Amino acid sequence: MEIDIEGQQTRERLFSKKLRVVQGPTAEEQEKGFCPLLLRSLFPGECLTFTIYLKTVNEGNKEIHYLPCGMPGEVFQPAWLSQLKQLGIERLYFKKVDLQKVIAYLNNYLLILEGQGGVTNQEKMQVFYDHLNLTIRQVMTSPRMGPYIRSTIKQVNWLLEELARGKLPLNFLWEIILHDYSLYNHSINVFLIALTLMIYLKKKEVECQNMGIAALFHDVGMTRIPPEILDKPETISAEERLIVQEHPQIGFNMLKEFSAIPLEALRLILEHHENCDGSGYARGLTLSHQHSHTRILRLVDAYEALTSHRPYRPAYRAFDAIKILREQTGPRGLIYDQRLLEIFIKFLAL
Repeated sequence: MEIDIEGQQTRERLFSKKLRVVQGPTAEEQEKGFCPLLLRSLFPGECLTFTIYLKTVNEGNKEIHYLPCGMPGEVFQPAWLSQLKQLGIERLYFKKVDLQKVIAYLNNYLLILEGQGGVTNQEKMQVFYDHLNLTIRQVMTSPRMGPYIRSTIKQVNWLLEELARGKLPLNFLWEIILHDYSLYNHSINVFLIALTLMIYLKKKEVECQNMGIAALFHDVGMTRIPPEILDKPETISAEERLIVQEHPQIGFNMLKEFSAIPLEALRLILEHHENCDGSGYARGLTLSHQHSHTRILRLVDAYEALTSHRPYRPAYRAFDAIKILREQTGPRGLIYDQRLLEIFIKFLAL
């Protein structure tokens, strides 16, 4: 009961505006073992199965503290949701050790939404996005990836089926994706954009499936790159760039032992930084030697990276990102397939 009182006191201090809440990501989340959870992922009227926390800052010494504001067994009240929204709070936090509990909670939320009438596609897809985001986090951080890879591929197939049957409009993704950069947000965004682009291009189902899997796991090799390089607030050095450029090969090596990953998806993962002029990596392939879908993943990956906030720069607007993609050249010519880029522009206008 003592922890319940603590949570109640936190809510009282918050709603009386006596707490300063931090919204942006900070290094303390990883150091102290916390993960963000979007407010939209919490189901009002249902019991929590894990503790949720507010990230607050001490006014005196600027130290970050995580204060419990909802406990397992407590019902997440609609009034709490309303008050949190009014305060402009978009994310809460949970302990990393509770990741499996949170994924199960969101899975249950999705099942409930499936059975409810009057639920919009946007509401359902927001929870799907957040569920998949945490699932891919589990894949990338677990020493035993296999079971989680299979679970994630089931989610790929579910979304592909929803899209192929016309249950979701292709422009749904612009309403749900998050442009605050994290490896997990980036992976989900590239997955959603690439998969819907493949359907827009009327590719075969198996081709769409392979692209979805490749897009979702394309940066898994980044989990083996030192965090002091990935989280650097300024542009990385030439030496650090060479280390980062190892990630396609690392990701390929990590995934090739799993039979659930198709060979075509593995090839796309290995090639997703190859350029049209042959100046890319890991193997410096010209366009004619790349898989025919490599140019799609390359373009989508670059566009998503440009339009997301990074530690060292703000997000580019869509128009400015397209201009960069049109003009960027390597030593022997343009980096991106210009014909595909024109199609992509029409796709963005959906």
